[in-house]
Amino acid sequence: MSQRATIFTALTLLLLPGCGTIDNLAGTSQTRELQKTGLPAQAVIVRISDSGMTVNDDPVAWLDLEVHPETGPAFQARTKCLIPRLDVPRF
Repeated sequence: MSQRATIFTALTLLLLPGCGTIDNLAGTSQTRELQKTGLPAQAVIVRISDSGMTVNDDPVAWLDLEVHPETGPAFQARTKCLIPRLDVPRF
């Protein structure tokens, strides 16, 4: 195996666990699981607050929600949402 291939393999092995960590931090794995097992429900936005993050100059906001599932009692939930700058007034 060439030195270049060895370095590439070593870097790949070092970076792969980081990708899983980023997935967990970003909530990607939780979102996938919720899409598989979750049930649709209506929600009302109770509060919007700034998360302090932006993506491509668009704000990421915290949304505090009151969720009303078809079966069972209403409950509170919190999620992050990317809001395009032009859509901010609609929220």
